[in-house]
Amino acid sequence: MILRQRRWKGNFGLFKGRNAGAAKLAILLSFTAFFLFLILTAGVQKSTAADCDCNFCHADMHGPGWQGCATCHGNPPATGSHITHFGITSNYQKYGDTSITKDFASFSSGYGMSCGNCHPLDNTQHRNGTVNVELYNAASPAVSLKAKNLAFASYIPGGTVFYDDKGIPYTLGTCNGVYCHSYNAWTTPGGVPTPWPQNQNDPPVPPNTVSTRYYQTPAWGGGSLTCSGCHASPPKTDYYTNAGGSGDSHAWLDDWGYEDLHGWNMGFGWPVSCRTCHNDTVTELNSWTYANLGEWWDVSFYSDVPIYNYSKHVNGTADIAFDKVNPLVYSSTLNLSNASYDPATRTCSSVSCHQNQTTVTWGMPYRWWDSTECNRCHSF
Repeated sequence: MILRQRRWKGNFGLFKGRNAGAAKLAILLSFTAFFLFLILTAGVQKSTAADCDCNFCHADMHGPGWQGCATCHGNPPATGSHITHFGITSNYQKYGDTSITKDFASFSSGYGMSCGNCHPLDNTQHRNGTVNVELYNAASPAVSLKAKNLAFASYIPGGTVFYDDKGIPYTLGTCNGVYCHSYNAWTTPGGVPTPWPQNQNDPPVPPNTVSTRYYQTPAWGGGSLTCSGCHASPPKTDYYTNAGGSGDSHAWLDDWGYEDLHGWNMGFGWPVSCRTCHNDTVTELNSWTYANLGEWWDVSFYSDVPIYNYSKHVNGTADIAFDKVNPLVYSSTLNLSNASYDPATRTCSSVSCHQNQTTVTWGMPYRWWDSTECNRCHSF
């Protein structure tokens, strides 16, 4: 019994001398932390064991304890056009990520535009009580679609606030200045001499050819867009602002009231279908109609065709892949089994529809009333 009393007194001896202040402070802090815990957690319901993991709320949302995007909102949310932009099956998304469809797979039956394309790159703007939309950020990766948006690209909210099944507010507004919903138009200020090139040192496409990008204003939640919702079907230029279809050989409306180039296809059978040159993207044959358009007549208009491979569409690149299976009808039936395209020079090679021409440059002027330019595409 005396031994026990000596041990007890020995323990209390910790409070004496130079150790006393430190020991008392440690006990005081422990009691303070305990009472703060009781106060702060009063009335808080703990639904699962995972909720008690500090990482669940305080660590990287994709680190230990993360329960998935669908814990707080849909993955993707079913509101507006979320599913249209990210309709592929995915168990993983990262806030601030600017990956797009082609980054997930070489073939896809739907778009896969990651969160960072339309929401902030900065993680601190996530779970902050506000639904932040950010369509441009100078810090975006140079190869991302977000970097291609206009610096003033923005989302204009709609007038009515709705709430999803998680209680998160949203509106059906419009997007502006977004690359994904844009197209190029080509003009030749000052005109182009006939014929072009004037000599062998001239480039195939006139140097005064100007490409201007125009942006649509799609409605968020407005339903599926047609091809014309982003670009014309097919794209066209006309002689008022463009000489000979310079820069764009899809279709050109000329000074005489005719349509020329691929949209006309010299009147043999049908206009050249989208699938003929974009076969990795679309594989169905367009139907078409001819209609009058102001002073021009028999102008071609293509029907919409479904996207075959979304990884090749809206990916920041104009993908050219020739249809090497289905023959092309011209004055005879042709195939493009040996055709190729060089994006650096915008040059098509071994395209049988251009007959004896080994290579043809996309956007080189064509005016049928000039024999030099006319024979450039189909001389014998």
